[in-house]
This record gives sequence, structure tokens and C-alpha cells, in this order.
Amino acid sequence: MPYGMLMAQGGTLPVLHSGGRTDVLIHSSLLDDAAAANRLLGGLVQSCRAALPISAGDSASVAQLALPPAAAVPSQGSTITLSLLPVDALQPSCDKNPVLGTLAASRGLRITFDTSRAEARSVTTARVLRNGSEVEPLAVQRLPILRLGASGLVQTSQTWVRLTLPLDAFAFPPSGDDPGFEVFIETGTGGAVDRVRVPGSTVRAVWRQLLPSRAATLRGSAMPALELPAPDDATLRQADEAFRRGDAAAAVQALSTRLRADDGLTRGDRRYAHAAGALAFEALGDRRAANVLLADLVQLEPCFAFGPGAPAATVEALRALQRPAARCSARSSLRTAAQSLLLPGFGRPMEPGRLLTRSLIGASVLVTSALAFQHNEDAKSSYDSYLRWRYYPDVTGAGNPAVDLYNQAESSRQSALSMYRLSAALYLGQAAYAVWAERRHGARLNEVNSYGRAPRQARLVPVGRDGSLGLAFTLTW
Repeated sequence: MPYGMLMAQGGTLPVLHSGGRTDVLIHSSLLDDAAAANRLLGGLVQSCRAALPISAGDSASVAQLALPPAAAVPSQGSTITLSLLPVDALQPSCDKNPVLGTLAASRGLRITFDTSRAEARSVTTARVLRNGSEVEPLAVQRLPILRLGASGLVQTSQTWVRLTLPLDAFAFPPSGDDPGFEVFIETGTGGAVDRVRVPGSTVRAVWRQLLPSRAATLRGSAMPALELPAPDDATLRQADEAFRRGDAAAAVQALSTRLRADDGLTRGDRRYAHAAGALAFEALGDRRAANVLLADLVQLEPCFAFGPGAPAATVEALRALQRPAARCSARSSLRTAAQSLLLPGFGRPMEPGRLLTRSLIGASVLVTSALAFQHNEDAKSSYDSYLRWRYYPDVTGAGNPAVDLYNQAESSRQSALSMYRLSAALYLGQAAYAVWAERRHGARLNEVNSYGRAPRQARLVPVGRDGSLGLAFTLTW
């Protein structure tokens, strides 16, 4: 079964982060479609049969391999699972497949050349820290590692650890900064401790996978607080229609599922999906999911801001987020053109990584202008020498260089004209490009710095005055 089919059926892969000597898998019990994942795993194991003589029976057994039972905790829907496995030095190349490796590791399975080899390393226990403070796990499980190879499917004396943590521990701070997760893993090698830092991008990937399952638990209807630009993607258009008719639960389910797949979306559609998803989650009361989408949104569009009419809580959450450095204003065309003509290459405000390019543009204008001036001076000098020989020939000298001097003067004149044209093209071209680029920058800002507008509404309400009754028509446009 292709990975896309697994995603379409609602299953997802754990997020794998390799810590060097230990693999860390982060996932949720709500996200695992065990049947679909096992069928996929069974099919992928077939690729290893070219490198290893794995029997057909063992391949079939892998397809029936059940996930180890989860530890009993108060609410599976509000937990995250960390699976910690020692890296196996005897993995064949087929296990480098990210889908196969992730699915196999989530079941404590290692595919190896030698299943009888006794690995010295085991994961015995682990501690999780968030910004230096320890997170108390809800449950800790030590489980035996399984090995699949030419000798069959065997259970080893190695162990791996699975920690069940509260979902709150994985929440991002209001600023959207890296939560600062570290896992200290104790192994069976003389008390050695591995320190694995889980980057914020990995935690964010887990949240992206969690969004559809959180959306599935939400119920209710709500009209959109803002009317957003219509998307191009067919699935997003369906979500937009659902949101406009008040079915926020259906809209947020479609939006979060489409974002999780994240294939083929344009920048504008991705912007819409994040903004509409944040508004829908906020309308349904899931502010944490809304903040995750907003944090992703400002990474995509650092200058993003909702238009008038957005919920105050959403605007405040957006304002609190840490944004990448970006220029969120545009200059006028007149100012850009004037500065480009005065300082070629530097007509627009400086941006990171552009100093060399702009310096080269300015230097090219100066060098071509200097070369044109030099060729022009050479032409004048050659013409003066030619005229002296033409009208005051030196009859005592041997030969007459007048023709050579004339040809030299003409050559210098043509070179000067070419350099002047090139210099003018560079000079005017860089100014025109700066004006065009700044106008494009301004147009992009207009798309994001006041995104959405208050919905159009028409209301007809009864009014009474001085004993008379009438109707008042109000149109909000």
C-alpha cells in the first residue's frame, strides 16, 4: 500500500528523530492506523528480501505484527508517546527506507543481517526535559526488541523504552519558540547516557499530524469571523464552502487533513489553509491548535496580519508570536528610482545575503562607465595624432602612419560607444528592476498585511416609532 493511501485512510507515521546512537520516535496512539500500517510494512519488507534471505512466512508475520499495547493512562487522546530504540549497527540498506525504518521501529522491530548477534546496548530508562525542567511521564514501558533477518523473526534480550507523556508538555509557548526538549537516555553500556535534543521542527511536525485527530473530536457550528480570499485547491474550496455555511467542524477537518498531506499547495493556498484553520479552531474553542497553525503561518508569511474584524484572541496570539526577520513595508517607486540612480545596486533597502550581488551591480556600472571614458579619450588622442599627420606630414620620416592612426581612432570610438551603451543599459536596467521588485514586494505585502475582511451581511429588522411599525435594512459591505 503506498504511503499516500495510508495517509488517505487516516493513518500517519511516527516522527523519527535520530539522536546518533538512539532513535527517538514521537507519535500518538490516535494517529496510528495499525491495520493499514502493517499492510504497508509487510509490503516494504519485501524490498529487504533482495538483500537478505528473509522467508515468505517471516514477511507475512511482520504484516500481522501488532503494536505493543499502550500503557493505561487517563486519556489516550491527550498524550504523546516517545519510543526510544538503540541504533543497530547491522542494519541492511533496505532499512534506510524512511517509511520502512519508521514503521518497523514503532513496533520495536529491527531488520538485521545477523539476528543471533547479541547487541550490548539497550535502552533502560530515560528522562525528558523541557527548557531544563523535567517532564513527569504518565507511564514508562520497557519492551524487548524484535529482530528480523535470515534466521527468522526472533525476540532478543535487548530492550527499548516507550514513554507516555501529557500532550500539554508538547505545547508551544505563546511566542511559538522552540520548547527546548531534551531526552536523556540511559543505556546498558556501563551507565552511559545519551543526550538527544528534539528540535522544535520535529515537535511542530508532530502537532501537524495531531491536528486532524483533534479536529475529529470537535463539534459545533460557527460562521467565519472574516471573509478570506477563495483558494484554488479543490479540497480547500470545499472547506471554504463548509466554513461559509457555518459548518466549522467539517471545515477544520478538511483543512487540517489537507495541510498534513501538504502536496501541491501553492503559497496562496497554504496561506489560506493556515489562516482559515486557525480561525476555525479558534471558533470551536481549540486555541492550542489554532496557535500551532498561526506559528506555522508567520514562518511562511512573516508580515502576516488579519484584517479588521478578526477575533481579538486570535489577533493577540498572532501578535505574541516570534517572527523571522523580514521587511514589512514598501518604498514608493519614485524614491526607489531616485536612490537607484544615485547609488546603482542599492536602490532598495538592504536584505540579508544580497550585499555581494548589489555590490557587483554597482561595480559593473562603474567599471563599464570608466572603460567607456577611457576608450573615448583614446579615440580623441588618436584623432589628434591623425590630423597632425594629415595636415603637417613629416616628409623626413619613413612612411606615413595616418591610416593606422585613423583606424585606431575609429576602433576606440566604437569601443567607447559599446561601453557607453552597456553602462547605460546596466544603469537604467538596475533602476527599472529595483522599481519592479519593490512594487512586487508591495503587492505581496498587500496580500498578507490585512488578510481577509468582515463578511458581507444584509439584515432586515423590525423597528417601531411614534406608534408606527416598519422595517430597517442594513447592509455591511
